Amino acid sequence: MLCAGRYPITVAELRSYSEDADKLFGEEEHDRLKEHLAFLPDSGDMLAGTGGVRKLLWPYKDRRGRSREALILYFFRDLNMPLYLLSVFASGNIEFDDPWRDEMAKLVARLVAEHGKQWARVLGKPDTRA
Repeated sequence: MLCAGRYPITVAELRSYSEDADKLFGEEEHDRLKEHLAFLPDSGDMLAGTGGVRKLLWPYKDRRGRSREALILYFFRDLNMPLYLLSVFASGNIEFDDPWRDEMAKLVARLVAEHGKQWARVLGKPDTRA
């Protein structure tokens, strides 16, 4: 663990994740998931070939009250960058092929680059990339 357990990190959601999560989780269930990840961001298993995307099975109750597990995909780099909730699937048994892994690696690289650009603006450093 990275000693993140003492202080929560920021948890950000992609819009597509938020839309799908709203269909699966009640507010309390979703808050518990975000709190868990905020304090234990490296608790999920790393998916090889994705640039750092992690997966986590998360219990929830479906609309009929039955216990289920959702597959949560998220990106956590380090404590200097928010954790990004990327995707949620109602079924935890999903296979990810190489083209999908390549797309995730590109998405992660873009998130890291955008985060770096935002910090450069905050710090007043010009963007030297042309």
